[in-house]
Amino acid sequence: MSLKSICSQYIFSQMSGAELKSRIRELDLTVGRNLRALRRSRGLSQKQVAEAIGVTMQQFQKYETAANRISVSRMLLVADVLNAHPSEIIDGAFSGTLAAPHQGQMQIIADSIGADPK
Repeated sequence: MSLKSICSQYIFSQMSGAELKSRIRELDLTVGRNLRALRRSRGLSQKQVAEAIGVTMQQFQKYETAANRISVSRMLLVADVLNAHPSEIIDGAFSGTLAAPHQGQMQIIADSIGADPK
């Protein structure tokens, strides 16, 4: 396991349950907004994308509104249908507290476990 991964786990472990739930909700909403923006920019309907990935239009609508969380495998299918890179779907989802730990946080954690942050 990489130090960056260990640091991310440490940061998440320091959040309260409510704070973590809120951050995860923000991530889901960002992914949903990106799905909608990409779909619209390609001139496709929810029904067209849904049929192409094998779900109902209602299910795809739930992905876009973050009522349901989209799986990684389904997200990859959507990216393929939209002729988009998967990173376009998650773009902006890891800002703020959900971002990868910055070097200062990594150094503090590395010092506490006796590791090199690089």
